[in-house]
Amino acid sequence: MPRTTRLPERAGSTIALATGALSRLRGKRILHPDGVGFRGVLTPLDRALGGTGLGTESPVTARLSRAIGLPEALPDLLGLAFRVPDAFGPGQHQDVLMTSCGSTPFGHRLFLPARGFLDRPYTTLLPYELHGRRVVLEADTAGGKRRATRLRDLRRTAAAPLEYELSARAVGGAAQPLAHLSLQTRLADEEAERIGFDPTNTGGGLELAGLVNRLRGPSYRGSQAGRRRDAVHHLIQAGRCPGS
Repeated sequence: MPRTTRLPERAGSTIALATGALSRLRGKRILHPDGVGFRGVLTPLDRALGGTGLGTESPVTARLSRAIGLPEALPDLLGLAFRVPDAFGPGQHQDVLMTSCGSTPFGHRLFLPARGFLDRPYTTLLPYELHGRRVVLEADTAGGKRRATRLRDLRRTAAAPLEYELSARAVGGAAQPLAHLSLQTRLADEEAERIGFDPTNTGGGLELAGLVNRLRGPSYRGSQAGRRRDAVHHLIQAGRCPGS
């Protein structure tokens, strides 16, 4: 196997071991440790999603989370992740993971902290290939409506549906609406914690682009597996840990 092919695998193994160990020390995920889960619906708005895991109206599971786990009195990078279960067959999901960003054209290129989950738009920041076109996926509050929605509020109340518009943005271009995402029903905390989102869960005409994206999967899998007592054993085997 060429050295250039082995290098990302070795780097991924190292990242998985490190994030797994840190999660074990912390006692919960080192990445996005605190969050709330939802059931919802994804409704495509553009034919560009045809052939991808986002191309038909589908039930979704989602999680809103604080990326670093700072005290809730402080702003944190916020995460919006959702899954179309079994999009490509049994156990083959389509996952999309995004982080809060700025609202200006330049701000869309930066992760920025927020307090409420409707305060800022979200971005994958790293690119995808959408039917051969390189884009970044983004989400913003549907209709531009914003209200204070902190983690503690979502835990205390059965909040009204949270509505987002998913879009794609080519380099230097405007956002192209792709789908509507409606988060409707709270998941039990135990069920939400069992979801292990993995950015490498994708396919069809939507694929991760670039070397850095190839390293994201091991970091998330390590963070999630680090919560389990058998994590180190799984991480060492084949230089990775189990996805979900």
